[in-house]
Amino acid sequence: MTDLFWKKRTKGIVIFFAVANILCLSFLPALRPCPEGSARAWAQGIGAEAAALQPGTWQRSAYGGFGGGDSKFMVRAFTEYRGDLYAGVSGENGAEVWVKRGDGWQRVSGPGFGDPNNTIIVSMQEYKDRLYVGTMNFSITGIMVVRGCEVWSYDGATWTQVVGQDSSGPTARGFGSMNNLAAASMAVHNDLLYVGTVNIGINTESFPYNVYSNGAEIWAFNGAGWTKAMSGGFGGPFNYGVTSLKEYNGVLYAGTLTVEGSLFFNILTLTADLTLTARGCQLWREGTGKWEMVADGGFGNLNNAAVTAMEVCYGKLWMGTINGTITIIAGLPSLDVRGATWTSDGLGVYYWDGAAVTAGKEGGFDSPKDVGVFSMATASMGGEELLLVGAGRAEDTGESMPTFTGLLWAYDGRSWSRGADNGFGNPNNQLVTALYAWGGYAWAGTLNGKEGCEVWNMQPIIPPEPVTYTFYFAEGYTGSGFQEYLCLGNPAESPAQATVTYLFPDGSTQQEEVEIPANSRATVNVNASVGQGREVSARIDSNAPIVAERPMYFNYKGVWTGGHDAVGATSPSREWYFAEGYTGPGFEEWICVLNPGEAPANLTFYFQTQEEGQKEIGGLSVSPHSRASFSANALLGGGSYQTSLLLSSDEPVVAERPLYFDYTGTGNHHWTGGHCVMGTPTLATSYYFAEGTTRQGFEEWLTLQNPNSEPITVEAVYQLGPGQGEPISRSYSVAPQSRDTVYVPDPQKGVGKDKDVSVYLSCPKPFLAERPLYFRYTYGGVAWTGGHCVIGSPSSAPQWFFAEGYTGPGFQQWLCLQNPGEADAVCEITYYTQGAGALPPKTEILSPGTRKTLMVNEHAGQGLMISTRVKVLSGPGIVAERPMYFNFGGLWDGGHDVVGYAPQ
Repeated sequence: MTDLFWKKRTKGIVIFFAVANILCLSFLPALRPCPEGSARAWAQGIGAEAAALQPGTWQRSAYGGFGGGDSKFMVRAFTEYRGDLYAGVSGENGAEVWVKRGDGWQRVSGPGFGDPNNTIIVSMQEYKDRLYVGTMNFSITGIMVVRGCEVWSYDGATWTQVVGQDSSGPTARGFGSMNNLAAASMAVHNDLLYVGTVNIGINTESFPYNVYSNGAEIWAFNGAGWTKAMSGGFGGPFNYGVTSLKEYNGVLYAGTLTVEGSLFFNILTLTADLTLTARGCQLWREGTGKWEMVADGGFGNLNNAAVTAMEVCYGKLWMGTINGTITIIAGLPSLDVRGATWTSDGLGVYYWDGAAVTAGKEGGFDSPKDVGVFSMATASMGGEELLLVGAGRAEDTGESMPTFTGLLWAYDGRSWSRGADNGFGNPNNQLVTALYAWGGYAWAGTLNGKEGCEVWNMQPIIPPEPVTYTFYFAEGYTGSGFQEYLCLGNPAESPAQATVTYLFPDGSTQQEEVEIPANSRATVNVNASVGQGREVSARIDSNAPIVAERPMYFNYKGVWTGGHDAVGATSPSREWYFAEGYTGPGFEEWICVLNPGEAPANLTFYFQTQEEGQKEIGGLSVSPHSRASFSANALLGGGSYQTSLLLSSDEPVVAERPLYFDYTGTGNHHWTGGHCVMGTPTLATSYYFAEGTTRQGFEEWLTLQNPNSEPITVEAVYQLGPGQGEPISRSYSVAPQSRDTVYVPDPQKGVGKDKDVSVYLSCPKPFLAERPLYFRYTYGGVAWTGGHCVIGSPSSAPQWFFAEGYTGPGFQQWLCLQNPGEADAVCEITYYTQGAGALPPKTEILSPGTRKTLMVNEHAGQGLMISTRVKVLSGPGIVAERPMYFNFGGLWDGGHDVVGYAPQ
């Protein structure tokens, strides 16, 4: 088979890629000779070009297989590492890694990392300051032998093998299973590197041969060791592979290769037909301790065999499929490839918005012969966001194998258009196998088995503002004693137009159009918009990136004054977590649920109490396009519980938890108020809190939720204010399906009194943390009582945005900034005023391992309605919160706080 596989390309190559995403074992297109006069210099030269770039056109960056000719036939993967662009180049003598340096490319790895059977680099990902590369590994020595994939890591100087170096266990070839042919997909999620495999075996020990699979696997790596996150193909007999992984809205999603392999033997011709029959690809997501199916059946087309690419664009998770059934005709007993057929009704492009999978394109782009999507990337031209899709067309020309043509299409949010000439003008570029946005350009890699792979780029690429366009709020009330607002911040140079859809308990809706000026903000008086006495949720859709918050001020039942605030959720979810909750004396807890979908949402409440463990309450629902409020005190029978909550729904919903109180605390204080948090649909293994103090008049708590079936230990590192001492470390044990409460001023469990404190919490297993803080605020001679609460940030970030802010009479606003890194963080703070636009930016430097508090009334100025952006100009990411204290209207005193919105 070797001669036919590698040398006789004009007759038929076993195409890893066209069907590699279907089985990691298929045929590359039959390559016809170049048409007369078209070969010119395509296969000549050193493999890289430096040409004057023409904006809006594609330019070739590398060709001729990076100087290796047809032996280097495909660029399968790009990724950015330490600011440079890296490419995985597949080769006959072993795959290689190349890096873009100046006007050319430089090789940084040997062929196959020393093993020529590492033919394909299938996946690449930066993780914890190292570059990780996954391979497909097999040998063809008369009979094909699946040898098990490998994973290698790179620190910029040296390669280290992390899978395949040992004889057994997860660090052996194929993560301990030789049938794991390829490390087909990679993604970083919850501070772990996830790798999805394609699992395939060919029985060649005895005749007749047969094809089988033990099911795809997903492995998780923490930088030191591997853990199996999924095995057996999610329990499906035809889930041979996990061909794509992507994080979307904090959740890890996996797309499958779902096929059935079979062999038919013709004794007369001494041939075997290897047929890969599509069985309908699937979409899964990681839940709490389990994987959940999101969609199956090929999204309505069972011929969709695999989800071969995923990309987040326009606030949605986009997916591309390979479609059809493939038959490869091989000679016996050597399995030399003699022909192939591909029957397809056209590739599909779909998107998931957190509620449903919807078709964006089906039946191919302009022909059902467009058989497969192989790559996706998000880019922007002229400030307009674009979804780029690399694909391939298979045509029957009467020869033994189909002829393939590489395609590139683009979607601008309204319509599809051709993104480049087929094959970038070269008929031998048969597939567009890799796409990436880097350095102001879109980059594309091709499969070209005739002359060697190529790399193309296009300018201008303007990175899109990584801000979600839709926000949801479950809570809202305009009844007596309540005043509700929406604050919409727009940091862009152009105005934004937003549609606010109000949803009421009876299923009715009301819409309002709001213009948000450039570099400014808008404020909506919800009471005035919907009228008095309404329970109301809201959805905000903008035609440009904005951020939305919802402050509310109140005199709850005529006795408890205060206010709370929340940043909107960017999508619905079937699960929402809350770490804090209390139903004891002086506390009234509510769960507000919005159902924006078309079907009733059936709810189950899993209260995870500190006193009695988990309590399950079901039989409740929310009607479509509606909202409902549930009293936690009533659901728990009026008992006194310190409780966390997992809210589960069979339809995507949005959930918030307002909590009103007369807080007596440790000194019979009677500090009245309320706080509210938007739940989180996912758990993490770490949380940061920038704000915190144990000074006189403040009582700070941490609430830790463990929804796992086993106990966990949460490690805490407290960073103290300037001159207050070195960081303090603590450990907290939390029982399974329960919660623990930490009183931070306690010198044994916390840090003691009279400290300013930020905190970093971590645990090997996913958990949730909130920080309620109750106060009698006296800065500037006032005496305002209340409390606020936030869910911690799972990570630091280079940018934070706050839509709400006010420095007028009766309001005092602060910014709390935490630098958990090991170098200075130079931050730019821009205030966007309502009416006057952006103020001149200000620069603040945060030393490593420290926190800083800014009094915004002084830092920005008095009498301003503002939104705020905090952006790291250099150094590590930071964490930002914005506490505000107030006496609203001179009558209702309190405070609220939010962690900023971090664009993804």
